[in-house]
Amino acid sequence: MSQTTFGLPPGRRQDAAHIYCGCRDQRLVVWGFNLPFIRSSVLPAATLHSTARDLEVFYQMLINGGEYGGRRFVQPETVQAATRLAYEGLDHTMQREMGWAYGFHLGGLQGSPEESGAGMGKGSSEKTFGHFGQRTCMAWADFDAGMVVAFTCNRLLSIESNQRRWQELSDAIWDSIES
Repeated sequence: MSQTTFGLPPGRRQDAAHIYCGCRDQRLVVWGFNLPFIRSSVLPAATLHSTARDLEVFYQMLINGGEYGGRRFVQPETVQAATRLAYEGLDHTMQREMGWAYGFHLGGLQGSPEESGAGMGKGSSEKTFGHFGQRTCMAWADFDAGMVVAFTCNRLLSIESNQRRWQELSDAIWDSIES
């Protein structure tokens, strides 16, 4: 994971994508996250800078029970504890019923059928886990399918447009492995 940092080092600013606004209510967020001192700060759940490839490596390591490239990073018990249901209920940020593990969203049906998978798609279950960016990126994995998905982008959309984007991308991925 050579391209992943918490807070963007000054030497990498010129390589980082500018963040764009795709809806009015995110203008202030976009302005703030484009400020160099914010981009270089370490803000929990907000300033991870990564690539889809690095995110895929991380999630593959978890799917592998804590191993990647012949090296153990965490114990299998730690992966199991981090990816099992810890809370189920209303998530005020996502504005929907969700399942949460310790740090990961969980897939599966929460709420109505059109909200299947909370962005991880119609094939997801409680064995599907991942995390989503501020109306932008998503990364998730599924233990049963042995599948890892990472999508990165730099344009913040409305909550409805972004949830639709995550759901449609994820559903297309599930459709491709069912064929």
